[in-house]
Amino acid sequence: MPTKEPRGNFSTNAPPSISPKQHATSFHGPSGNGGADFTLVDDEHHNHDYHGYYSRSEHQQKNEQHVVQLEKERCKRPAATGQPKMRSVQSDTPPLNIQIKLFYIQIVGLEAQTQVLSTIYQIKMKWRDPRLAWNPEDYGGIKQIYLSESLLWLPDTNVGTATGASITRPDEIRALQVLNTGRVKWPTQYFTENICRMQVSKFPFDTQICTIPFLTWAYEAKFLNLTGSMSDIQIQNQGNGEWDLIDLTTIYTSYGQGEDGIAKMNYQLTLRRVPNFYVYVIAIPCFILTMLSAVGMFWTPNYKAEQLTKT
Repeated sequence: MPTKEPRGNFSTNAPPSISPKQHATSFHGPSGNGGADFTLVDDEHHNHDYHGYYSRSEHQQKNEQHVVQLEKERCKRPAATGQPKMRSVQSDTPPLNIQIKLFYIQIVGLEAQTQVLSTIYQIKMKWRDPRLAWNPEDYGGIKQIYLSESLLWLPDTNVGTATGASITRPDEIRALQVLNTGRVKWPTQYFTENICRMQVSKFPFDTQICTIPFLTWAYEAKFLNLTGSMSDIQIQNQGNGEWDLIDLTTIYTSYGQGEDGIAKMNYQLTLRRVPNFYVYVIAIPCFILTMLSAVGMFWTPNYKAEQLTKT
């Protein structure tokens, strides 16, 4: 049976960037078809690092150069002001508006003993930094880039009443989207445990109201403001086996009075307990046992058994 010949030539010529301990296999694509040249690198520890060396068009090369130039300039521009990771706050400027949008929320649990609400949610913060703006015509029409969180200023937003909070995404993959207008978008996913005061007088048919507050401790409300919104979340599917999420709203308040007050934005959750477990496992069996005990206590004696014993 004839074998198919590969559409290309394989060789073992390693490029100069590969160390002697590494072995490289190169594939040269067919000419005339826009083929690419790839090099697969395999070191002695079998850690497969795939370095691709491929032919790019002039437009692609210029586009990559524009992206690299943009990233370098956007990082250097805040540093040139002397505040690379600080917002320039002045008394005569309007407050910076931080928009927080909730995209997803999942109820993990609500413990009655500890009165702690555990949730997982995804939010995206948006604000505008004029130092990061550029003209797309000067950079090949590029209108957005992505930068690491460690390079830019981030708003000092904290989850109030949280006994524990963590970002579920690894540090190495978290990035900010920067638009040419200076608009910055920061998507984040949290797992938090918030204090929730519960009223269990109507157990197991009770309804609880819990809040997830966001505050900015570093800046007063006159310098930094918080606004909240939500995407189209199907709240009826965001509960767990014990609690149903029946309402989700945003409430704006402030912490403190006067010039020292800080902005505060709350996501208010209304939870209703699912009583099926307590009704079918606890209430109904207890009712049946109580009825059987009452009936057995007042049951009339067996006269036929007495007659049999007399004979």
